[in-house]
Amino acid sequence: MDRVANERFRDELTELAGQRFGGEVHSVMGPRRGVIRVLVRPSGPDGSERPLRDFELAHRPDMVRFRDDVAERFPAARKLEFVLDDGRGDRWLRPVNVIIAPLDRALPGEDGGPGPGGGGPLTPVMARLGATELEIVDTLISAGIAANRAEAIRWALARIADRPAYAELRERTREIERLKSEF
Repeated sequence: MDRVANERFRDELTELAGQRFGGEVHSVMGPRRGVIRVLVRPSGPDGSERPLRDFELAHRPDMVRFRDDVAERFPAARKLEFVLDDGRGDRWLRPVNVIIAPLDRALPGEDGGPGPGGGGPLTPVMARLGATELEIVDTLISAGIAANRAEAIRWALARIADRPAYAELRERTREIERLKSEF
């Protein structure tokens, strides 16, 4: 993203953050390496973690909607961070005060909504992918098959579930479970 587009994007997100969170957000930084940081003004004089936790409790639904807005406007974003801005320049980025909300999974306490095929709420799962697997996932995103990495993995799993061999494997697994329960 070039400098002008980056500034325009940042200005747009700062304005959106102002609408969602009022005067409690100073500005939005990024995107840098897929990370977007929302700078939250401290509500107390001590600059402790508490203001950030209070912000999270007060704005959880707005954080979810803002995360969705970011994902829609900047699909390459991988992480959204809310950081306490104590007004001291670059020194305000104190990792202990970061609330991390990856854009490809639900925030804690958020209903994941229906899964593929109406399977109910989504369950966050962490997977470590090698370079080859990550390239496959990112290719699905680039091709427009999926909007993010989580969606790409769900899409691939749905293709496996459609295969006749998987149906047979599930049936055999159920049979094994039935036999175990008889012991």
